[in-house]
Amino acid sequence: MEIRYARPDELKEVNELRNRIRSITTYVPHKDMNPEFFKHVNIDYFSDDFDVLVVVIDDIIRGFAIVECFSKPESLYRLARQIYRIVDLGVDEAYRHQGIGTALVDTIRRDAIDKGFDRVELEMWEISDTFDFFEYEGFNTFRRFMELKL
Repeated sequence: MEIRYARPDELKEVNELRNRIRSITTYVPHKDMNPEFFKHVNIDYFSDDFDVLVVVIDDIIRGFAIVECFSKPESLYRLARQIYRIVDLGVDEAYRHQGIGTALVDTIRRDAIDKGFDRVELEMWEISDTFDFFEYEGFNTFRRFMELKL
């Protein structure tokens, strides 16, 4: 198993895996839950704003993570901070429960430290079936967003 940053020619394969994973899980696309906020996104370019990690086994991408890097300015109530946020993480169904997700989270943790971040964040939808995994990996709920649709 090799974990590394994706190459530009691998983004199509990453998107294919993302879509395949979504087709077999309870995943509801963001664009369907909140169409006023989200659109369908394929990652087809690189940016300084995010990292794409891949897990390669036998020359095939079997897992991925997309991690966003950004700054939030100081506000009336909060100090300015740098954020390293997992936007998407997935493992091919046939390769789950073999430590791949844990290895991805460990790699993200090390990358965050190496880049000077003091935490890794993750936003999850209430309908997600991955709460247990991330709690097992040490993530804790520290805030909760709610909305009132009008």
